Order: sequence, then C-alpha cells, then structure tokens
Amino acid sequence: MPRIDWRAWVSPKDFESTVLVSLGAMAVVLMVAASLSARKDEHLPTMSARMAVHTTVDELSPDEIGQVRRTGRVSAVTVRRLPPGWDGSLSPPQRKAVFAAAVLPLILAENTRIRETRRRMIALLGSTNRRPGDQRWLTSLAKRYGVDEGALSELTRRVDTVPPSVALTQAAVESAWGTSRFAIEGNALFGQWTTASGTGLVPSLRDAGASHKVRKYPSLAHSVASYMHNLNTHRAYTGFRARRWYARQARRWVDAHDYAADLAAYSQRRQHYVDTLRRVLRDNRMTDFDTVRLKP
Repeated sequence: MPRIDWRAWVSPKDFESTVLVSLGAMAVVLMVAASLSARKDEHLPTMSARMAVHTTVDELSPDEIGQVRRTGRVSAVTVRRLPPGWDGSLSPPQRKAVFAAAVLPLILAENTRIRETRRRMIALLGSTNRRPGDQRWLTSLAKRYGVDEGALSELTRRVDTVPPSVALTQAAVESAWGTSRFAIEGNALFGQWTTASGTGLVPSLRDAGASHKVRKYPSLAHSVASYMHNLNTHRAYTGFRARRWYARQARRWVDAHDYAADLAAYSQRRQHYVDTLRRVLRDNRMTDFDTVRLKP
C-alpha cells in the first residue's frame, strides 16, 4: 500500500495531489480486501480470525455450561491454548465444565464455517451457468477434500458438519478433558498422528520401531479444524459420512451414540473406544449441545 505523508495536509498547495494519493491508497485497500474475501475458503481459517472475543481459560466460569444448557446459547469466545496447571484449583466436575465452555464455541464456529462452505457448494453444484471463478473454487474444494474433479457429487457427503456432541466427546476422551501433555504442549485436543519428520510430540509409550508422533497445532481452533477435516476425508470414516448423508437425505435425526459406532478406527482399542465414547456421551449429557448456537 502506498504510504501517505499526512504532513502534506497542512499545505493547501498540495491538496489536490494529496487527495489523489489518498484515493489511490483506498483503492488498493479495497482491492486487497476483495481478493481476501474471494479466497477465504481456500484454506482452513483459524477461529481467532473468525471470532472477535478472545479470552483465557482461567476467565471461564464452571457455571457457564449450566447456563448454556438452559438457554441453548454459548458465548462466541476463543481460547487459544490450555496452559499448564489450568485446572489446578478445579474439582473434576468444574474441570469438565470449564473445558466444555472453552472447546464448544470452537466446535460451533468451525461447523459454521463448514456450513457456509456447504451452502455455496450446493448452490454451485446445482448451477448450469458457473463462472470461471466458481469452477476454480469447486476444483480447489474438491482437491482439499480428496475428491476427483469428475465426481463432485461426493463433496455432498464430505463437506458437512460434525455433531457437537461427537466432537466434544472425542476431545474430552483424547485429551483427558484438556489435561494431557499433547493438549498442553501441542494444542492437540484429538490426538491426531503425524509421520512428518521434525514435527509433533513423541508419545511416551510409543511401540518400539514406531515412528508416529502426535501432531502439534498453533492453537486449539486449528486442532478442531484439522479433526473435522480428518473425519470428512479419511477413508476410515466412510461409514460416519454415509450415516450422516443418509440421515440428511431422510431428514432424520441420528443420535450421537450411533455415530460412535463409526469411529472405532479412531483408536487401536476399537470397540472399547466406542464403549468409552458412549459412556462419556451418556454420563455428561453431551447431546444437550447438539442444538446449542453461538450468541451473535
């Protein structure tokens, strides 16, 4: 952007040229803004870019979740990380409540982003008069979701939201309610693996000869976005996506306990993992959050 020397405003002689420079600067700003807007779906955004209110976990009250259950609304806040010892003065029920208050808004915000992308995608897939820019956007979306360009209808199964109860339950189980080393040191709420060299956290109980690590993230929101993208793209969760798609087609509600059956591949414990998810779902009334919305 051209740099404007505001001292020029004191000189009437240069008023006209100063106005022209100012208008040129404004034009550049508008062009950049338009470019960013057109490209906003090309990469997974951070929640801090989408949500205006930032807070820390110690500013959240354990009473918040009770109010969320009563009103069906949760404040749109962003907690970037869980610092060491964040739960030190909290009882187990309080720790669960604060964890839910921190993570639920991130889940709902990412679902909102996916929902917006899906609406645009559905509209374009049903259009017979796509502009070149629209087609490029669809092509980019297909690539990001691992879909061949000749099978764009598969996107309707993949670009979709994840039930908040499922996401929050898996975050709780995988991160020990936000107290695991991976959650504290790497913002990793869902224990996703990586084999990339030089990245990630090495599990202390990793089998001899294994090379996987737990992926690290810049923020908790990045972890949420990565987890949802994983469920929406990995072949291990084809059953999850199929159940969700058929439910949408039939306009039928599917309970989170049924979705848990499709997530056995998420853990080496398989059915024991499914049983754990279902117990946490039930004992903590996680399905209460499936109808919760972010406050404006």
